Amino acid sequence: GGGGDHRRTGQIDFTVGAAHPAPKIPVGRGQEPFAFAENAARYPQVISGLRRTALGIVFSDPQIATIGQRYDDLDLNQVVIGKVSFEDQGRSRVMLRNKGLLHVYAHRNTGQFLGAEMIGPDAEHIGHLLSWALQLGVSINGMLQLPFYHPVVEEGLRSALRDAAAQLDLQEPILSAA
Repeated sequence: GGGGDHRRTGQIDFTVGAAHPAPKIPVGRGQEPFAFAENAARYPQVISGLRRTALGIVFSDPQIATIGQRYDDLDLNQVVIGKVSFEDQGRSRVMLRNKGLLHVYAHRNTGQFLGAEMIGPDAEHIGHLLSWALQLGVSINGMLQLPFYHPVVEEGLRSALRDAAAQLDLQEPILSAA
């Protein structure tokens, strides 16, 4: 079927990815299609499994990555947006790939990391790091306590996290590893 409501007929749809009729649900392209296919083959003995964090990557120049919630999904009254431009980011300049932006989204009152969108150098790698942090429930403060080597493009991520942290309405101070 085409993803419609088949409750009356008993027909079951196993729809994957962008074809899924639910609006605004970004789906990672990793292992989920295999889980859907396996459940379709096993039906009616389906196995519930882990829904991985949404991660989308476009292998363009510069690269594009979306992680978790996107800007259009956010309640802007409850969110802070940490930003960084890669135009003046050290490692990006040295590599002559200093074009792009990274926006990280966090809940204003809790500091919980919600998602990010990026166009710029090494977005495929930064996207993976952020999707892992999101799936593990790491906060903005938690990410700032992780190591950042110098000089690397990921220092741009640290700048965006610091920008978000400065906007949070938290009772406890944000700690940052040097």
